Order: sequence, then C-alpha cells, then structure tokens
Amino acid sequence: MKLNDLALEIHRASIAKGFWDCGPHNDSEKIMLIVCELAEVVEEFRKKDKTAIYATTDGVPHGPLIEMADAMMRMLDFCARKDWNIEEAIKMKMAYNKSRSYKHGKEF
Repeated sequence: MKLNDLALEIHRASIAKGFWDCGPHNDSEKIMLIVCELAEVVEEFRKKDKTAIYATTDGVPHGPLIEMADAMMRMLDFCARKDWNIEEAIKMKMAYNKSRSYKHGKEF
C-alpha cells in the first residue's frame, strides 16, 4: 500500500470515529496531538523493557513502537485532511538530503 493510500484509510477511520466532528479545527492543536504521541514514545523508553509491546488488562496495546505508530497515524491523518501528498514531500526531502554534508554539518 502506498503512503498516501494509507493516509486516506487512516483519515476515513478517524472521521468515522468522530475525531473530525468537533467543529472548526485548529491545525496547531492537531499538531500538538502528534507531539503528545511522541512524548508517549519517550515515556515508554523510560520503562525497563524498551522494546516490549504489551497490552493492558483492557487489551490496549502499548510500547514504544505502538506509540510511534500512533504518532505516524496522526501525521498521516492530518496530511490526508489537508490533501497533502506526503509521498512526494518525502521523496523531495530525501533527494535534497542526499546533497547535504555529513550530519548536515551539525554535531548530532
């Protein structure tokens, strides 16, 4: 499946579950929800087993990879909502990065 197709599938599911029903949407709020998911990745890394995927008693999957998936799903949902071609943007940025210096001239 192509990334744009996956974004559209995720967006349709997000609409079906009501995440876009709450009136006018502030792009900054949606982006901060992505940041929150990334913070959850960090929280999972703070636990003893940093690679585990586990489920809570109610069956909800957790772990750093699951939280990373949540962040990516929110990003793709947002891109589909904006009708952005994320595949093309990634290809464009990757092509540009090939021309850059080692570590892009930075320390890390």
